[in-house]
Amino acid sequence: MRQSPYCPGGEFLVRNVPHDDPYQQKILSTLLVVLGATFCTYTLMHFAPGDPALEIAVSRYGGQYEVDQATVEWIRESEGLDKPLYLQYLYWLRHVSPP
Repeated sequence: MRQSPYCPGGEFLVRNVPHDDPYQQKILSTLLVVLGATFCTYTLMHFAPGDPALEIAVSRYGGQYEVDQATVEWIRESEGLDKPLYLQYLYWLRHVSPP
């Protein structure tokens, strides 16, 4: 057995084991790339200037001066914009992905 250079006296834990399905690694890496790209895109949209709740309120209920703060707060809570970023991303991903 080969000894690990990082763990004296220990063996390598990962060995070259053939995969049962040759496409399994490709599918997994594709899924990780898609999730990473959507997360990066969602994060960049999150840091864009402006308030998303205010933009939703203006598009639904009229001009910026016609929308009161209570409506903006209600939209922020009902759309989940008051939650942490990772929960917002999971909520968005659940609604974007096909059933």
